[in-house]
Amino acid sequence: MPAKLRTKLTANQFYCVGCNKRSTAKTADICVVTLKNGAPALKGQCFACESDAYKFIKNSAVQAAVKKYGEC
Repeated sequence: MPAKLRTKLTANQFYCVGCNKRSTAKTADICVVTLKNGAPALKGQCFACESDAYKFIKNSAVQAAVKKYGEC
């Protein structure tokens, strides 16, 4: 985890891979993905640079997130 993100992301924050910092995403753009390492995450689009923004979620929270946001 980058040094700037030592604290947890809040409910509406994601980590933007383009900006390398916290960002927010529109609720309509959020979906659930499984990354290459098998970890579930929420995927959205950064407001600033429109790159992908991710947020890891627990395995126990996947079903609730799929119901709320859907899968990619």
